[in-house]
Amino acid sequence: MIQVYERINPASSPLLPTTIHHAAHRSDNSGIYVGEGHVFHLTRTGVDKTSLYCFQREGKNLYSLRIYAYGRSQLGCWLTRWGTCTTLPETKSPQEVVNKARELHEHDSFGGYDLINNNCEHFASFCRTDIRASAQTALVSACGQKISEVKEWFMKFLQTK
Repeated sequence: MIQVYERINPASSPLLPTTIHHAAHRSDNSGIYVGEGHVFHLTRTGVDKTSLYCFQREGKNLYSLRIYAYGRSQLGCWLTRWGTCTTLPETKSPQEVVNKARELHEHDSFGGYDLINNNCEHFASFCRTDIRASAQTALVSACGQKISEVKEWFMKFLQTK
C-alpha cells in the first residue's frame, strides 16, 4: 500500500502550520494546526480553536495524528484509507492557510456544521485550497444528487401520462 499521509508525533517533532487528521474509533477529524499547540476545526458549534491534545482525544483515548495529503494522484488516493488525502492541489502557503483559519474562526463565517455538506474536512480543505471538499462524503453527496435527478425525471414522466 502506498502511504500518502505521514504519521506525526507532536511531542518529538515541532509541527509547521498544516492540515492534520486523526482517525478515531467512531469518527475522523480534520483541522488546521496553526502552531503553538493549537488547532482550528469545525464542530457542531462552529469553528473552534482547541489544543492539539484535546483535538486528538476522544473520550479517554488519545489518537495518533497524521498530516492530510494534498495533490495526490487518483490512484494514490484509491489505495489508501478513505478520507486521508485528496487530488486537490495545495494552493496556499502555510501562513495563508493559518490566516484563513483564523479569519473563519474570528468571524464564525464558515456556516453551520452538516455531516454531509459542511464538515471538518470541508473546513480544512477550504482553508488549504479555497474549495469546500470532503473525500469522506463525496460518494454520499454524489448518490444524493443522482437520486434527486432520478426523482425529478420520474415526476416529469408521471406528469406526461
